[in-house]
Amino acid sequence: MPMLKMSFLIIPLIILFSCSNHSIKTDAQTDARTAPKTDSAKGEMDKLEYADYSIVVADTGQDYAVLDAKMYYLAEVLKMPVDTMNRTFDKKKNLIAVSENDEDELYRGEYFLRRFSSENLSIEYLNQYQKNASEKTMAIISGIYEMPQQADSACGILRKFEPGCFTLRAKMYIGCMH
Repeated sequence: MPMLKMSFLIIPLIILFSCSNHSIKTDAQTDARTAPKTDSAKGEMDKLEYADYSIVVADTGQDYAVLDAKMYYLAEVLKMPVDTMNRTFDKKKNLIAVSENDEDELYRGEYFLRRFSSENLSIEYLNQYQKNASEKTMAIISGIYEMPQQADSACGILRKFEPGCFTLRAKMYIGCMH
C-alpha cells in the first residue's frame, strides 16, 4: 500500500513540474504563447503543395468549338499531343467538364484543371491561371513549364502559327485534390 500512496504523490508532482516554465525570462525574451506566429510549417507545406509555373497560351475565346478546332490544327502542325483529360464541353452545363462516365466519381461532370508541367495542348479556363481573366474565358494551353525560358522558347515556336500567343506565370496548387 505505501507504494500506491507514493504514486498518488509522484504523479501530481510530475504533472506540476512538466507543465510549469522553469526558465527565467529577460525582457528581450518572448513567451511563445504571445509571439507572432511565423507559419514556418505552413510555408513548408506551401512549398510542397504549390509550384510556380510558366504557362503558354496559344489563344483565348468564349467559343469552345472554335478553340477545339484550332487546338487540333496546332497539334497537327506542331506535332504536339492533345490531352483532354477526358473532358469535353457540356453544352447543358455550359462547362468544360470531365465525362459523366469517368472512373473518378469526385470530378465526373465537373471541371478539373490541368495543373502539372507538360507539353500538351488542352483547353482550360484562363482564370485558373490568370486571376484577372473572366470566369468563362477559355484558353488553349500549349504547355506548362517549370522554367520561364522553356515557356518563352515554346511560345517563340508557336508564334509562327499563332502570332497572339503569350506566356504567363502562375502559382498553382499541386497537392492532393481528394
